[in-house]
Amino acid sequence: VVGSVDAANLAHTASLYFHLGAATYDQLLRTQALLEPVCAQLAARHPHRRTAMQPFLVPIDASIERTYHRHAHDFHNAVYRLAANPVLTLLTQAVTHIVTDHVVAAMDPVELRPAIVHEHAVLGRAIAGGQSEEASRLMAEHFRAQHDYYRHHWPTRLRELIEWR
Repeated sequence: VVGSVDAANLAHTASLYFHLGAATYDQLLRTQALLEPVCAQLAARHPHRRTAMQPFLVPIDASIERTYHRHAHDFHNAVYRLAANPVLTLLTQAVTHIVTDHVVAAMDPVELRPAIVHEHAVLGRAIAGGQSEEASRLMAEHFRAQHDYYRHHWPTRLRELIEWR
């Protein structure tokens, strides 16, 4: 093995192709909204789901920025690992990486953090309980709330072409 698989590398390359293909940030968010629920659904079918979701069943203090970002990152990475589909996981991580670097980094919805942490706990319980359809539904709602926030507060950005970076 020469190197390791890093979704950030795919995100960098994909952002070039998305830009050349005239894709917008709104289209990127819509793609994320399709991929993430599938990951949650598969995660809820994984035999080790209870153990993997245990750290996320109790909400953390969302007011501490570093703690919040680590929690959100770790939660979604746990879902991706449990999805156990390297193609789906890599694609989803790359899309999410672009969203995080291009949208969230410029407009972090701090006021949504407590709700996001609570949603992670609810999602964690559904995944741990093997409720695949419920996990999918909850993940769709989780991202819909965040995406609606961006559409309301930053509509011009979402109409822009994805930047290559």
